[in-house]
Amino acid sequence: ATSLEPASADDKPSKPSKPKDPPEPPPPAALLLETIRQRYPDKQLDDQEVLQGIYSELRGDLARSRRLSSFPLKNSDEPGFIFSAFHTSD
Repeated sequence: ATSLEPASADDKPSKPSKPKDPPEPPPPAALLLETIRQRYPDKQLDDQEVLQGIYSELRGDLARSRRLSSFPLKNSDEPGFIFSAFHTSD
């Protein structure tokens, strides 16, 4: 129980406790790996070496995706098509 004594001049108001920072979210590759494990259960996915290989592939794919997404493209940009009609020698 708390006491209801009057506050004296020497009493300092207690500072409200600082809320703790939320935990750091896992990296996107780890989330994708867990999604793969849940959607496609397989005994091979219990092997740490296999999981490490898949994880490194996912990290590489995500890095390439970020790099490709960083190139500024305008709406009018399109791939350079090379088309030539094929003529048979009849």
